[in-house]
Amino acid sequence: MAVIESMLSITTHPGLSLLIWCAVLLLALYLGRNYAHQFIRSICRGIYSAMRLAASEVGRAEKRLAKRNREVLIARGMEGIERRVDRELSQMNTAVVKNARSYAALHHRISESIAHIDDDHRNSMDVPPSLPNWKPVIEAIAKIEHPGDAQVTEMLTEIHRLLQQQHVAAMNQHRNATRVRHSLLDRMLPLWTRTEKALRSVEQSMASLAGRAEKIDTTIQNYRQMQADTDSAVRVFSSSALTEFVTSALFLAVAAGGALINFDLIALPLAEITGSGTTIGPYKTAKVVAGVMTAAQLSLGLLLMESLRITRLFLVIGRLEKHLLTRITWIALTLLVVLAGVESTLALLRENMLADLAALKQALAGAQPSVVPRSAVPVAAQMAMGFILPFWIALGAIPLAAFLSSARMIAGSLGQAFLRLLAFSLRLLGQTSTSAGRVLTATYDLIIFPTLWLESTIGHMPRKSKQSEKPEGRTGFQKRSKKSSENEEQPGQLKESS
Repeated sequence: MAVIESMLSITTHPGLSLLIWCAVLLLALYLGRNYAHQFIRSICRGIYSAMRLAASEVGRAEKRLAKRNREVLIARGMEGIERRVDRELSQMNTAVVKNARSYAALHHRISESIAHIDDDHRNSMDVPPSLPNWKPVIEAIAKIEHPGDAQVTEMLTEIHRLLQQQHVAAMNQHRNATRVRHSLLDRMLPLWTRTEKALRSVEQSMASLAGRAEKIDTTIQNYRQMQADTDSAVRVFSSSALTEFVTSALFLAVAAGGALINFDLIALPLAEITGSGTTIGPYKTAKVVAGVMTAAQLSLGLLLMESLRITRLFLVIGRLEKHLLTRITWIALTLLVVLAGVESTLALLRENMLADLAALKQALAGAQPSVVPRSAVPVAAQMAMGFILPFWIALGAIPLAAFLSSARMIAGSLGQAFLRLLAFSLRLLGQTSTSAGRVLTATYDLIIFPTLWLESTIGHMPRKSKQSEKPEGRTGFQKRSKKSSENEEQPGQLKESS
Protein backbone atom coordinates (compact mmCIF):
# COMPACT_ATOMS: atom_id res chain seq x y z
CA MET A 1 0.00 0.00 0.00
CA ALA A 2 2.86 2.37 0.78
CA VAL A 3 4.40 1.78 -2.63
CA ILE A 4 1.09 2.55 -4.35
CA GLU A 5 0.65 5.69 -2.27
CA SER A 6 4.17 6.87 -3.09
CA MET A 7 3.53 6.22 -6.79
CA LEU A 8 0.30 8.22 -6.71
CA SER A 9 1.95 11.12 -4.81
CA ILE A 10 4.24 12.28 -7.60
CA THR A 11 1.72 15.02 -8.25
CA THR A 12 -0.82 16.78 -6.13
CA HIS A 13 -3.65 14.98 -7.88
CA PRO A 14 -3.73 11.15 -7.59
CA GLY A 15 -5.75 10.84 -10.79
CA LEU A 16 -3.12 12.74 -12.73
CA SER A 17 -0.41 10.59 -11.20
CA LEU A 18 -2.32 7.48 -12.26
CA LEU A 19 -2.60 8.80 -15.83
CA ILE A 20 1.10 9.57 -15.89
CA TRP A 21 2.00 6.06 -14.73
CA CYS A 22 -0.40 4.53 -17.30
CA ALA A 23 1.22 6.56 -20.03
CA VAL A 24 4.68 5.50 -18.87
CA LEU A 25 3.56 1.87 -18.79
CA LEU A 26 2.04 2.10 -22.28
CA LEU A 27 5.21 3.75 -23.56
CA ALA A 28 7.36 1.00 -22.01
CA LEU A 29 5.13 -1.68 -23.49
CA TYR A 30 5.21 0.05 -26.87
CA LEU A 31 9.00 0.28 -26.85
CA GLY A 32 9.31 -3.41 -25.96
CA ARG A 33 6.60 -4.49 -28.38
CA ASN A 34 8.89 -6.19 -30.90
CA TYR A 35 10.87 -7.97 -28.20
CA ALA A 36 7.67 -9.10 -26.48
CA HIS A 37 6.30 -10.44 -29.79
CA GLN A 38 9.53 -12.28 -30.45
CA PHE A 39 9.50 -13.74 -26.93
CA ILE A 40 5.89 -14.92 -27.24
CA ARG A 41 6.54 -16.42 -30.69
CA SER A 42 9.72 -18.14 -29.50
CA ILE A 43 7.96 -19.70 -26.53
CA CYS A 44 5.02 -20.88 -28.66
CA ARG A 45 7.34 -22.09 -31.40
CA GLY A 46 9.36 -24.05 -28.87
CA ILE A 47 6.24 -25.61 -27.38
CA TYR A 48 4.95 -26.41 -30.89
CA SER A 49 8.24 -28.06 -31.93
CA ALA A 50 8.47 -30.04 -28.69
CA MET A 51 4.89 -31.26 -29.01
CA ARG A 52 5.35 -32.20 -32.66
CA LEU A 53 8.56 -34.07 -31.84
CA ALA A 54 6.91 -35.87 -28.92
CA ALA A 55 3.89 -36.70 -31.10
CA SER A 56 6.10 -38.16 -33.82
CA GLU A 57 7.98 -40.29 -31.28
CA VAL A 58 4.72 -41.48 -29.74
CA GLY A 59 3.45 -42.27 -33.26
CA ARG A 60 6.54 -44.37 -33.96
CA ALA A 61 6.07 -46.18 -30.65
CA GLU A 62 2.42 -46.80 -31.54
CA LYS A 63 3.43 -48.25 -34.92
CA ARG A 64 6.01 -50.53 -33.26
CA LEU A 65 3.43 -51.67 -30.72
CA ALA A 66 0.85 -52.24 -33.47
CA LYS A 67 3.36 -54.31 -35.43
CA ARG A 68 4.23 -56.32 -32.33
CA ASN A 69 0.55 -56.86 -31.48
CA ARG A 70 -0.09 -57.99 -35.03
CA GLU A 71 2.78 -60.47 -34.90
CA VAL A 72 1.70 -61.84 -31.52
CA LEU A 73 -1.93 -62.08 -32.60
CA ILE A 74 -1.10 -63.92 -35.83
CA ALA A 75 1.35 -66.22 -34.03
CA ARG A 76 -1.27 -67.06 -31.40
CA GLY A 77 -3.94 -67.73 -34.02
CA MET A 78 -1.60 -69.85 -36.10
CA GLU A 79 -0.59 -71.77 -32.98
CA GLY A 80 -4.25 -72.54 -32.31
CA ILE A 81 -4.71 -73.82 -35.87
CA GLU A 82 -1.52 -75.87 -35.61
CA ARG A 83 -2.72 -77.38 -32.32
CA ARG A 84 -6.01 -78.28 -33.99
CA VAL A 85 -4.20 -79.95 -36.88
CA ASP A 86 -1.89 -81.72 -34.45
CA ARG A 87 -4.88 -83.02 -32.48
CA GLU A 88 -6.60 -84.27 -35.64
CA LEU A 89 -3.42 -85.96 -36.84
CA SER A 90 -2.92 -87.55 -33.43
CA GLN A 91 -6.48 -88.87 -33.41
CA MET A 92 -6.06 -90.14 -36.96
CA ASN A 93 -2.81 -91.85 -36.00
CA THR A 94 -4.53 -93.49 -33.03
CA ALA A 95 -7.37 -94.69 -35.24
CA VAL A 96 -4.97 -96.01 -37.89
CA VAL A 97 -2.87 -97.84 -35.29
CA LYS A 98 -5.99 -99.33 -33.72
CA ASN A 99 -7.35 -100.45 -37.07
CA ALA A 100 -3.97 -101.78 -38.13
CA ARG A 101 -3.75 -103.89 -34.98
CA SER A 102 -7.18 -105.38 -35.57
CA TYR A 103 -6.65 -105.78 -39.31
CA ALA A 104 -4.91 -109.18 -39.00
CA ALA A 105 -7.72 -110.68 -36.88
CA LEU A 106 -10.32 -109.09 -39.13
CA HIS A 107 -8.61 -110.43 -42.22
CA HIS A 108 -8.40 -113.90 -40.70
CA ARG A 109 -12.07 -113.79 -39.70
CA ILE A 110 -13.18 -112.62 -43.14
CA SER A 111 -10.99 -115.21 -44.88
CA GLU A 112 -12.35 -117.99 -42.68
CA SER A 113 -15.92 -116.89 -43.33
CA ILE A 114 -15.29 -116.73 -47.06
CA ALA A 115 -13.72 -120.25 -47.00
CA HIS A 116 -16.74 -121.68 -45.15
CA ILE A 117 -19.08 -119.90 -47.52
CA ASP A 118 -17.17 -121.29 -50.50
CA ASP A 119 -17.25 -124.86 -49.14
CA ASP A 120 -20.95 -124.66 -48.36
CA HIS A 121 -21.62 -123.19 -51.75
CA ARG A 122 -19.79 -125.99 -53.49
CA ASN A 123 -21.63 -128.59 -51.46
CA SER A 124 -24.94 -126.97 -52.19
CA MET A 125 -24.26 -126.96 -55.92
CA ASP A 126 -25.12 -130.72 -56.14
CA VAL A 127 -28.78 -130.61 -57.08
CA PRO A 128 -30.66 -133.90 -56.27
CA PRO A 129 -31.85 -135.81 -59.36
CA SER A 130 -35.38 -135.30 -60.42
CA LEU A 131 -37.90 -137.97 -59.42
CA PRO A 132 -38.83 -140.54 -62.10
CA ASN A 133 -42.36 -140.24 -63.36
CA TRP A 134 -43.66 -143.43 -61.82
CA LYS A 135 -47.28 -142.48 -61.92
CA PRO A 136 -48.01 -143.26 -65.61
CA VAL A 137 -46.18 -146.59 -65.32
CA ILE A 138 -48.14 -147.59 -62.24
CA GLU A 139 -51.40 -146.53 -63.78
CA ALA A 140 -50.58 -148.40 -67.02
CA ILE A 141 -49.77 -151.60 -65.12
CA ALA A 142 -52.92 -151.19 -63.05
CA LYS A 143 -54.98 -150.97 -66.24
CA ILE A 144 -53.60 -154.19 -67.73
CA GLU A 145 -56.41 -156.72 -68.09
CA HIS A 146 -55.69 -160.23 -66.92
CA PRO A 147 -57.89 -163.25 -67.79
CA GLY A 148 -58.13 -164.32 -64.17
CA ASP A 149 -54.97 -166.35 -64.16
CA ALA A 150 -53.62 -166.46 -60.65
CA GLN A 151 -49.95 -166.32 -61.66
CA VAL A 152 -50.48 -163.26 -63.86
CA THR A 153 -52.43 -161.58 -61.15
CA GLU A 154 -49.74 -162.31 -58.58
CA MET A 155 -47.02 -161.07 -60.94
CA LEU A 156 -48.83 -157.81 -61.65
CA THR A 157 -49.50 -157.29 -57.97
CA GLU A 158 -45.81 -157.79 -57.15
CA ILE A 159 -44.77 -155.35 -59.88
CA HIS A 160 -47.21 -152.78 -58.55
CA ARG A 161 -45.87 -153.23 -55.00
CA LEU A 162 -42.25 -152.90 -56.12
CA LEU A 163 -43.02 -149.81 -58.10
CA GLN A 164 -44.78 -148.27 -55.12
CA GLN A 165 -41.81 -149.12 -52.90
CA GLN A 166 -39.30 -147.64 -55.36
CA HIS A 167 -41.40 -144.52 -55.64
CA VAL A 168 -41.46 -144.01 -51.84
CA ALA A 169 -37.68 -144.64 -51.60
CA ALA A 170 -36.98 -142.16 -54.39
CA MET A 171 -39.19 -139.57 -52.69
CA ASN A 172 -37.37 -140.01 -49.36
CA GLN A 173 -33.96 -139.76 -51.01
CA HIS A 174 -34.95 -136.59 -52.84
CA ARG A 175 -36.28 -135.02 -49.66
CA ASN A 176 -33.10 -135.89 -47.74
CA ALA A 177 -30.88 -134.44 -50.44
CA THR A 178 -32.97 -131.27 -50.58
CA ARG A 179 -32.89 -131.00 -46.77
CA VAL A 180 -29.09 -131.29 -46.76
CA ARG A 181 -28.78 -128.63 -49.47
CA HIS A 182 -31.11 -126.28 -47.61
CA SER A 183 -29.17 -126.80 -44.37
CA LEU A 184 -25.95 -125.87 -46.17
CA LEU A 185 -27.56 -122.74 -47.57
CA ASP A 186 -29.01 -121.90 -44.16
CA ARG A 187 -25.57 -122.27 -42.57
CA MET A 188 -24.18 -119.73 -45.03
CA LEU A 189 -26.47 -116.97 -43.70
CA PRO A 190 -24.63 -116.24 -40.37
CA LEU A 191 -21.33 -116.40 -42.23
CA TRP A 192 -22.59 -113.79 -44.65
CA THR A 193 -23.89 -111.71 -41.73
CA ARG A 194 -20.56 -111.88 -39.91
CA THR A 195 -18.69 -110.96 -43.06
CA GLU A 196 -21.07 -108.08 -43.65
CA LYS A 197 -20.50 -106.78 -40.12
CA ALA A 198 -16.72 -107.00 -40.55
CA LEU A 199 -16.88 -105.17 -43.85
CA ARG A 200 -19.21 -102.58 -42.34
CA SER A 201 -16.73 -101.94 -39.50
CA VAL A 202 -14.00 -101.51 -42.10
CA GLU A 203 -16.23 -99.10 -43.98
CA GLN A 204 -16.94 -97.11 -40.82
CA SER A 205 -13.24 -96.92 -40.02
CA MET A 206 -12.44 -95.72 -43.51
CA ALA A 207 -15.29 -93.19 -43.35
CA SER A 208 -13.97 -91.91 -40.01
CA LEU A 209 -10.47 -91.57 -41.44
CA ALA A 210 -11.87 -89.82 -44.50
CA GLY A 211 -13.79 -87.39 -42.28
CA ARG A 212 -10.71 -86.60 -40.23
CA ALA A 213 -8.67 -86.15 -43.38
CA GLU A 214 -11.30 -83.74 -44.70
CA LYS A 215 -11.17 -81.76 -41.44
CA ILE A 216 -7.38 -81.63 -41.62
CA ASP A 217 -7.55 -80.52 -45.24
CA THR A 218 -10.04 -77.75 -44.37
CA THR A 219 -7.93 -76.59 -41.44
CA ILE A 220 -4.77 -76.51 -43.55
CA GLN A 221 -6.59 -74.52 -46.23
CA ASN A 222 -7.70 -72.02 -43.59
CA TYR A 223 -4.11 -71.90 -42.32
CA ARG A 224 -2.82 -71.07 -45.80
CA GLN A 225 -5.52 -68.45 -46.32
CA MET A 226 -4.62 -66.84 -43.00
CA GLN A 227 -0.97 -66.77 -44.02
CA ALA A 228 -1.81 -65.22 -47.39
CA ASP A 229 -4.34 -62.66 -46.12
CA THR A 230 -2.98 -61.42 -42.79
CA ASP A 231 -5.47 -58.52 -42.50
CA SER A 232 -8.50 -60.80 -42.41
CA ALA A 233 -6.59 -63.13 -40.08
CA VAL A 234 -5.94 -60.25 -37.69
CA ARG A 235 -9.64 -59.32 -37.69
CA VAL A 236 -10.71 -62.90 -37.05
CA PHE A 237 -8.13 -63.49 -34.33
CA SER A 238 -8.91 -60.14 -32.66
CA SER A 239 -12.60 -61.02 -32.46
CA SER A 240 -11.83 -64.49 -31.10
CA ALA A 241 -9.38 -63.01 -28.56
CA LEU A 242 -12.02 -60.56 -27.29
CA THR A 243 -14.62 -63.34 -27.03
CA GLU A 244 -12.17 -65.59 -25.21
CA PHE A 245 -11.25 -62.76 -22.83
CA VAL A 246 -14.86 -62.09 -21.85
CA THR A 247 -15.84 -65.75 -21.44
CA SER A 248 -12.69 -66.66 -19.55
CA ALA A 249 -13.22 -63.68 -17.24
CA LEU A 250 -16.75 -64.87 -16.45
CA PHE A 251 -15.60 -68.44 -15.75
CA LEU A 252 -12.69 -67.13 -13.71
CA ALA A 253 -15.09 -65.05 -11.61
CA VAL A 254 -17.16 -68.18 -10.93
CA ALA A 255 -13.99 -70.06 -9.95
CA ALA A 256 -13.00 -67.18 -7.65
CA GLY A 257 -16.41 -67.45 -5.97
CA GLY A 258 -15.78 -71.13 -5.38
CA ALA A 259 -12.37 -70.30 -3.90
CA LEU A 260 -13.96 -67.83 -1.46
CA ILE A 261 -16.54 -70.41 -0.39
CA ASN A 262 -13.77 -72.96 0.06
CA PHE A 263 -11.75 -70.47 2.14
CA ASP A 264 -14.69 -69.76 4.43
CA LEU A 265 -15.47 -73.48 4.71
CA ILE A 266 -12.06 -74.45 6.09
CA ALA A 267 -11.05 -71.29 7.98
CA LEU A 268 -13.02 -72.09 11.17
CA PRO A 269 -11.80 -75.68 11.70
CA LEU A 270 -8.24 -74.62 10.85
CA ALA A 271 -8.48 -71.99 13.60
CA GLU A 272 -9.26 -74.81 16.04
CA ILE A 273 -6.33 -76.87 14.75
CA THR A 274 -3.68 -74.12 14.52
CA GLY A 275 -4.93 -72.11 17.48
CA SER A 276 -7.15 -69.05 17.29
CA GLY A 277 -4.55 -66.76 18.89
CA THR A 278 -1.57 -67.53 16.66
CA THR A 279 -0.71 -65.09 13.89
CA ILE A 280 1.72 -64.80 11.00
CA GLY A 281 2.51 -61.13 10.86
CA PRO A 282 -0.74 -59.15 10.93
CA TYR A 283 -2.81 -62.12 9.73
CA LYS A 284 -4.22 -65.06 11.62
CA THR A 285 -2.53 -68.40 11.04
CA ALA A 286 -5.79 -70.15 10.18
CA LYS A 287 -6.58 -67.69 7.37
CA VAL A 288 -3.06 -67.92 6.01
CA VAL A 289 -3.21 -71.73 5.99
CA ALA A 290 -6.65 -71.65 4.32
CA GLY A 291 -5.34 -69.29 1.65
CA VAL A 292 -2.27 -71.47 1.07
CA MET A 293 -4.42 -74.58 0.72
CA THR A 294 -6.67 -72.83 -1.80
CA ALA A 295 -3.63 -71.62 -3.77
CA ALA A 296 -2.16 -75.14 -3.62
CA GLN A 297 -5.34 -76.54 -5.16
CA LEU A 298 -5.10 -74.02 -8.00
CA SER A 299 -1.41 -74.84 -8.47
CA LEU A 300 -2.16 -78.55 -8.63
CA GLY A 301 -4.88 -77.81 -11.16
CA LEU A 302 -2.40 -75.88 -13.30
CA LEU A 303 0.12 -78.71 -13.03
CA LEU A 304 -2.53 -81.27 -13.93
CA MET A 305 -3.76 -79.29 -16.95
CA GLU A 306 -0.21 -78.69 -18.14
CA SER A 307 0.66 -82.37 -17.88
CA LEU A 308 -2.51 -83.23 -19.81
CA ARG A 309 -1.48 -80.58 -22.39
CA ILE A 310 -4.78 -78.76 -22.07
CA THR A 311 -2.98 -75.50 -21.24
CA ARG A 312 0.45 -74.31 -22.32
CA LEU A 313 1.62 -71.78 -19.78
CA PHE A 314 4.84 -73.60 -18.87
CA LEU A 315 6.92 -74.63 -21.87
CA VAL A 316 9.23 -76.70 -19.66
CA ILE A 317 6.40 -79.07 -18.74
CA GLY A 318 5.24 -79.33 -22.34
CA ARG A 319 8.71 -80.42 -23.47
CA LEU A 320 8.88 -83.37 -21.09
CA GLU A 321 8.57 -86.91 -22.32
CA LYS A 322 5.28 -88.75 -22.25
CA HIS A 323 6.07 -91.10 -19.37
CA LEU A 324 7.20 -88.16 -17.19
CA LEU A 325 3.99 -86.30 -18.02
CA THR A 326 2.02 -89.40 -17.03
CA ARG A 327 3.80 -89.53 -13.67
CA ILE A 328 3.18 -85.84 -13.04
CA THR A 329 -0.48 -86.31 -13.90
CA TRP A 330 -0.93 -89.13 -11.41
CA ILE A 331 1.03 -87.29 -8.69
CA ALA A 332 -1.00 -84.10 -9.11
CA LEU A 333 -4.28 -86.04 -9.19
CA THR A 334 -3.35 -88.00 -6.06
CA LEU A 335 -2.43 -84.84 -4.13
CA LEU A 336 -5.65 -83.21 -5.27
CA VAL A 337 -7.70 -86.16 -4.03
CA VAL A 338 -5.84 -86.03 -0.70
CA LEU A 339 -6.59 -82.32 -0.32
CA ALA A 340 -10.23 -82.96 -1.20
CA GLY A 341 -10.42 -85.63 1.51
CA VAL A 342 -8.77 -83.31 4.05
CA GLU A 343 -11.22 -80.52 3.25
CA SER A 344 -14.15 -82.91 3.51
CA THR A 345 -12.96 -83.86 7.00
CA LEU A 346 -12.53 -80.18 7.90
CA ALA A 347 -16.10 -79.53 6.74
CA LEU A 348 -17.33 -82.26 9.12
CA LEU A 349 -15.29 -80.73 11.94
CA ARG A 350 -16.76 -77.30 11.12
CA GLU A 351 -20.31 -78.60 11.51
CA ASN A 352 -19.47 -80.09 14.91
CA MET A 353 -17.79 -76.86 16.00
CA LEU A 354 -20.80 -74.79 14.99
CA ALA A 355 -23.08 -77.05 17.05
CA ASP A 356 -20.77 -76.76 20.06
CA LEU A 357 -20.61 -72.97 19.71
CA ALA A 358 -24.40 -72.76 19.59
CA ALA A 359 -24.67 -74.85 22.78
CA LEU A 360 -22.00 -72.70 24.46
CA LYS A 361 -23.87 -69.49 23.63
CA GLN A 362 -27.07 -70.90 25.09
CA ALA A 363 -25.23 -71.94 28.27
CA LEU A 364 -23.64 -68.48 28.64
CA ALA A 365 -27.03 -66.85 28.14
CA GLY A 366 -28.41 -68.91 31.05
CA ALA A 367 -30.86 -70.85 28.92
CA GLN A 368 -31.33 -74.56 29.18
CA PRO A 369 -29.50 -76.20 26.25
CA SER A 370 -32.07 -77.81 24.03
CA VAL A 371 -31.34 -81.20 22.66
CA VAL A 372 -32.24 -81.14 18.99
CA PRO A 373 -31.62 -84.21 16.94
CA ARG A 374 -29.01 -83.39 14.30
CA SER A 375 -29.81 -84.18 10.70
CA ALA A 376 -27.22 -85.91 8.56
CA VAL A 377 -28.21 -83.97 5.44
CA PRO A 378 -26.35 -80.68 6.27
CA VAL A 379 -23.28 -82.63 7.35
CA ALA A 380 -23.28 -84.70 4.17
CA ALA A 381 -23.83 -81.57 2.05
CA GLN A 382 -20.88 -79.76 3.64
CA MET A 383 -18.64 -82.79 3.28
CA ALA A 384 -19.64 -83.08 -0.38
CA MET A 385 -18.87 -79.39 -0.88
CA GLY A 386 -15.51 -79.84 0.82
CA PHE A 387 -14.69 -82.70 -1.53
CA ILE A 388 -15.94 -81.07 -4.76
CA LEU A 389 -14.63 -77.53 -4.31
CA PRO A 390 -10.91 -78.47 -4.66
CA PHE A 391 -11.62 -80.02 -8.07
CA TRP A 392 -13.68 -76.96 -9.02
CA ILE A 393 -10.77 -74.68 -8.09
CA ALA A 394 -8.37 -76.93 -10.01
CA LEU A 395 -10.54 -76.66 -13.11
CA GLY A 396 -10.25 -72.89 -12.78
CA ALA A 397 -6.75 -73.27 -14.23
CA ILE A 398 -8.28 -73.58 -17.72
CA PRO A 399 -10.08 -70.17 -17.74
CA LEU A 400 -7.06 -68.67 -15.95
CA ALA A 401 -4.74 -69.74 -18.79
CA ALA A 402 -7.20 -68.48 -21.40
CA PHE A 403 -7.59 -65.19 -19.54
CA LEU A 404 -3.84 -64.60 -19.34
CA SER A 405 -3.38 -65.47 -23.00
CA SER A 406 -6.17 -63.19 -24.23
CA ALA A 407 -5.32 -60.40 -21.75
CA ARG A 408 -2.01 -59.92 -23.59
CA MET A 409 -3.91 -59.15 -26.79
CA ILE A 410 -6.41 -56.86 -25.08
CA ALA A 411 -3.66 -54.99 -23.20
CA GLY A 412 -1.73 -54.52 -26.46
CA SER A 413 -4.82 -53.14 -28.21
CA LEU A 414 -5.56 -50.77 -25.31
CA GLY A 415 -1.93 -49.62 -25.25
CA GLN A 416 -2.05 -48.97 -28.97
CA ALA A 417 -5.25 -46.92 -28.59
CA PHE A 418 -3.71 -44.98 -25.68
CA LEU A 419 -0.59 -44.12 -27.68
CA ARG A 420 -2.70 -43.03 -30.64
CA LEU A 421 -4.78 -40.78 -28.36
CA LEU A 422 -1.61 -39.41 -26.72
CA ALA A 423 -0.09 -38.55 -30.12
CA PHE A 424 -3.29 -36.77 -31.12
CA SER A 425 -3.34 -34.86 -27.83
CA LEU A 426 0.28 -33.75 -28.32
CA ARG A 427 -0.40 -32.55 -31.86
CA LEU A 428 -3.48 -30.72 -30.65
CA LEU A 429 -1.47 -29.12 -27.85
CA GLY A 430 1.21 -28.01 -30.30
CA GLN A 431 -1.36 -26.48 -32.62
CA THR A 432 -3.05 -24.85 -29.64
CA SER A 433 0.27 -23.28 -28.58
CA THR A 434 0.58 -21.69 -32.04
CA SER A 435 -2.91 -20.27 -31.81
CA ALA A 436 -2.26 -19.15 -28.25
CA GLY A 437 0.82 -17.25 -29.45
CA ARG A 438 -1.27 -15.39 -31.99
CA VAL A 439 -3.91 -14.64 -29.36
CA LEU A 440 -1.27 -13.36 -26.88
CA THR A 441 0.32 -11.15 -29.57
CA ALA A 442 -3.04 -9.69 -30.51
CA THR A 443 -3.86 -9.18 -26.81
CA TYR A 444 -0.55 -7.39 -26.29
CA ASP A 445 -1.32 -5.04 -29.17
CA LEU A 446 -4.83 -4.55 -27.84
CA ILE A 447 -3.43 -3.39 -24.50
CA ILE A 448 -1.16 -0.79 -26.11
CA PHE A 449 -3.61 0.23 -28.84
CA PRO A 450 -3.46 3.97 -27.87
CA THR A 451 0.24 4.14 -28.71
CA LEU A 452 -0.28 2.18 -31.89
CA TRP A 453 -3.13 4.51 -32.89
CA LEU A 454 -0.95 7.51 -32.14
CA GLU A 455 1.87 6.04 -34.19
CA SER A 456 -0.48 5.43 -37.09
CA THR A 457 -1.84 8.98 -36.89
CA ILE A 458 1.62 10.59 -36.74
CA GLY A 459 2.81 8.36 -39.55
CA HIS A 460 -0.06 9.43 -41.87
CA MET A 461 0.45 13.18 -41.40
CA PRO A 462 3.68 13.58 -43.51
CA ARG A 463 2.49 10.96 -45.95
CA LYS A 464 -0.54 13.05 -46.95
CA SER A 465 1.65 15.96 -48.17
CA LYS A 466 3.80 13.60 -50.19
CA GLN A 467 1.02 11.32 -51.48
CA SER A 468 1.58 12.47 -55.10
CA GLU A 469 5.27 11.63 -54.85
CA LYS A 470 4.92 8.31 -53.07
CA PRO A 471 1.41 7.04 -53.57
CA GLU A 472 2.35 3.52 -52.60
CA GLY A 473 4.10 4.29 -49.33
CA ARG A 474 3.38 2.37 -46.17
CA THR A 475 3.33 3.40 -42.57
CA GLY A 476 5.62 1.94 -39.97
CA PHE A 477 2.66 0.31 -38.29
CA GLN A 478 1.63 -1.40 -41.53
CA LYS A 479 5.21 -2.59 -42.08
CA ARG A 480 5.34 -3.94 -38.56
CA SER A 481 1.92 -5.57 -39.08
CA LYS A 482 3.19 -7.23 -42.25
CA LYS A 483 6.35 -8.35 -40.46
CA SER A 484 4.22 -9.65 -37.60
CA SER A 485 2.02 -11.62 -40.00
CA GLU A 486 5.13 -13.08 -41.68
CA ASN A 487 6.48 -14.14 -38.32
CA GLU A 488 3.13 -15.69 -37.42
CA GLU A 489 3.24 -17.80 -40.60
CA GLN A 490 6.54 -19.39 -39.56
CA PRO A 491 4.93 -22.00 -37.18
CA GLY A 492 2.69 -23.08 -40.06
CA GLN A 493 5.74 -23.51 -42.29
CA LEU A 494 7.46 -25.42 -39.49
CA LYS A 495 4.36 -27.68 -39.25
CA GLU A 496 4.50 -28.42 -42.98
CA SER A 497 8.22 -29.19 -42.79
CA SER A 498 7.54 -31.54 -39.87
